Amino acid sequence: METMNEKQAFSERLLQAMHQAKIQVRSPTRLTLEFNLRYTGKPVTTQAVRKWLLGGAIPSQDKIFTLAKWLNVSTEWLRFGETADTNGGVKNRIHVDQDRQTYLVGNTELLSNINKLNDGHKEIIREMVLTLLRLEQTEK
Repeated sequence: METMNEKQAFSERLLQAMHQAKIQVRSPTRLTLEFNLRYTGKPVTTQAVRKWLLGGAIPSQDKIFTLAKWLNVSTEWLRFGETADTNGGVKNRIHVDQDRQTYLVGNTELLSNINKLNDGHKEIIREMVLTLLRLEQTEK
């Protein structure tokens, strides 16, 4: 469960990314409309977007993927604020390099397709992923 500090930090990163992307939309209603034009899942409500902007909630990962793609930032940075650099250090990363962006677009499409499945099938996918992760952990 996210703490209030995590939610507030997400809100600040979202506003920073919007500013850097030159998206002047500050109204939760307008941002909801713009987001829903890009999101292939069930539309979000204005109340949900208002919580994102005011530090009351963090969207689900599939929504973060959509926001990150739209705002041209990494999903890791948008959600967590820091990402590891190639030298093992930590840095804030706003802009996504071309290779990473291509990777994220592929993941976004996959998540979008999974999101179109019914709840039962989504649960099967979730369990498969968790099982595969457990298998990989035991192989190490």
